[in-house]
Amino acid sequence: MPLDVAYIEERMKYHRVPGCSIALIEHGRLMDSKQFGTVATGSGHPVTADTRFNACSMSKFLTSVLVMKLVETGQVALDEPVNDRLVSWQLTDVASKRSEVTLRQVLRHESGVIDATDSFGELDVTFGRPSMTALLNGDTLYHDGPVHVTGEPGQAFHYSDAGFCLIQLLIEDVMERPFANVIRDELFIPLRMHASGYDFEVEGVAFSSGHDKHGHSVAPSSRTIRIQRRPDCGRRQRI
Repeated sequence: MPLDVAYIEERMKYHRVPGCSIALIEHGRLMDSKQFGTVATGSGHPVTADTRFNACSMSKFLTSVLVMKLVETGQVALDEPVNDRLVSWQLTDVASKRSEVTLRQVLRHESGVIDATDSFGELDVTFGRPSMTALLNGDTLYHDGPVHVTGEPGQAFHYSDAGFCLIQLLIEDVMERPFANVIRDELFIPLRMHASGYDFEVEGVAFSSGHDKHGHSVAPSSRTIRIQRRPDCGRRQRI
């Protein structure tokens, strides 16, 4: 069954979506793919098959898949404290006591880590790329204050970007390689997702701008720029 172009275009107009790229997969096979609209409102540059899109928090799913691969090989364990494998930083509670939060609890957003209000906005390239330790210590614009366990672990769901920053750092400490390289080698290359990644620092990559609910661009509208990674914390994959 081919993609319903008229319906997609009507929904794009209704939701003020300037551009998108859609693939239809059935039984593991690519059946159809089409691109619609432009990379940014008013840009005039069409979305093509080579346009990258920011996957935002959908990439937390892929980070979780990576974690499970590392669990299978014995490099991390779901039910041991994350602090047992962290080298460059340690998670504490508000009284600076070492936390016993497990990797499973962080993955389930039940670690007791509660993000600061209005945290994790878009990357401001004028300030460069922060390290995960600086972000977790509260030394950046992206999280107001250090990341601590402020709730009771395992007792309540609190959606946490900071938790996935912690997972990113854990993977980097365990694997002794940048997170983007680990997920590239463990997931994207085996899946032949050669246009996907967490770190695009190349000139001339065609990408789509982000937009708010009113259809206004929230990123530069040029068709190609030098892309710098924001604090992805498992959430800034480009596909």
